[in-house]
Amino acid sequence: LRDWYEKHKSEYQDPEKVKLAWVELDVDSIAGELEPDEAEVRRLYEDRVKVLANQEERRVRHILIQVPAGASEADEEAARKRIEEIRQEIESGRIGFEEAAKKYSQDPGSAQQGGDLGYFGRGVMDPAFEKAAFSLEKGKVSEPVRSQFGYHLIRVEDIRKVEPPSFETLKPELEREAVRSEAEKIFYEKADELANLSFEHPDTLETTASALGLEIHTSDWITREGTDSGVTANPEVLEAAFSEEVLAQGNNSLPIEIGPDRVVVLRVVDHRKAQAMPFDQVKARIRKELVEKKAREQAKALGERLLAMLEAGTPLEKAAGELGLEVKQEDYIRRDEGKLDRQLVSRVFSMPRQAGGKPSYAGIELPNGDYEVIVLQNVKDADPGKLDTARRTAFARNLARLSGQRELEAAIESLRARAEIDINEEAIK
Repeated sequence: LRDWYEKHKSEYQDPEKVKLAWVELDVDSIAGELEPDEAEVRRLYEDRVKVLANQEERRVRHILIQVPAGASEADEEAARKRIEEIRQEIESGRIGFEEAAKKYSQDPGSAQQGGDLGYFGRGVMDPAFEKAAFSLEKGKVSEPVRSQFGYHLIRVEDIRKVEPPSFETLKPELEREAVRSEAEKIFYEKADELANLSFEHPDTLETTASALGLEIHTSDWITREGTDSGVTANPEVLEAAFSEEVLAQGNNSLPIEIGPDRVVVLRVVDHRKAQAMPFDQVKARIRKELVEKKAREQAKALGERLLAMLEAGTPLEKAAGELGLEVKQEDYIRRDEGKLDRQLVSRVFSMPRQAGGKPSYAGIELPNGDYEVIVLQNVKDADPGKLDTARRTAFARNLARLSGQRELEAAIESLRARAEIDINEEAIK
């Protein structure tokens, strides 16, 4: 084991690692330390009341003739004509709007209530429906209105001003809004200070943390892969941590935005270069790898021996029995076979057909270390007439893709034959 370790020490490396320190500035933490300003909360309430004072709600009845999505032009026209007929019947006085809604409307939610939708404000209904509802005078019936659901007739039953909620009702929400607004203002002020202080004192975070009242956080050893969660899982944090300016020069990083209204500045406090792991630490791993390597080699040797016996004419059952191997039988399989290893299936479909009644043989090493010997006994051609539309379409696309690839490869090969190409080996190493 030790000999293997010494010869392959480069394969057992403990990767480069750093320990980080950082300060973090975020709006939520600032907001958690603030109390709402009563005067600001009152001002926000007054602004909200002013906005609501100009708003209104309308109580509306409607009649709907549905037009399904994807309907034909004929169905569309039939629905439009039907809603117009209903409107004429209402306008002539032969039927009232509420009665017509119960009799004709195809809206299951409101038909039995005479089309009554109750009160609603702006921003609730379909845009076309809302536009018509809020432009009608009380008691008037609209022209046919086309929405995403079909054709409507609309009548406004009542109009009322929106009553603003009481101050006590809105107070908790407005307090949160006031605190958040103040926290954001403080955040952006401190973010500027953070950038300036960490740049002016590049070899420490102590000055920055002290001036801004921030805690210095630290990490355990981390690699370039980072951690599963937290600040050290952020790709921009990792990029900065292992950068020339931060790692090699020992400077603080620039401010890094790791989320909405959340910024950190970091520095490396310890660094460990990549190094070979101690033998005792990897001994068990080496033993496992060598056992697996030996098993792979034995499986391959046994498989190649079986392959040689088959190609020499030994029947499959006899050859497998002599070598103590199990024979598995698969019926006809397709290229998209799901229960077998994909590499195995791919190898099967690359094998030559059996000739003169003699099976075709092949061997393949699989990723898990197994060595499979394949005996191809028969090939059954697909019947294009039995393929469903989806499979025929997929097959045609694959053929087109392969044909396009071949044409592209041929064109590139032709260009290469006519061109002088210099390859810079150093640039691609």
